[in-house]
Amino acid sequence: MVHHEWLSSQKVGTKALQEIPLAKVRQMAAEAKTLDAARMLEMKPKKRCALVIALLAVQSTTVMDDIGEMLIKRLMGIQHKGKQSLEDYKLQKQKRTDELVATL
Repeated sequence: MVHHEWLSSQKVGTKALQEIPLAKVRQMAAEAKTLDAARMLEMKPKKRCALVIALLAVQSTTVMDDIGEMLIKRLMGIQHKGKQSLEDYKLQKQKRTDELVATL
């Protein structure tokens, strides 16, 4: 969550990437990941900005995907525990019901 908050706070204009195909954006992000600071400074400012924006956009998407997966796993765990609790409750009440029927 902290990573997502930091990425969101960067106020990067990812709207500029809407016209660029997703494959190209991913390629630019991959290129940006491989470069160190010295090589980034050697680039023209426009290309450097484009690579940084692409990297931040891809990282932001990745973080949101990871958060979604964590949420799904947590909800599945809660659902599993709920089903198990319901089964336990049914068994407990079934025993009590059987005892009451037997006394009649």
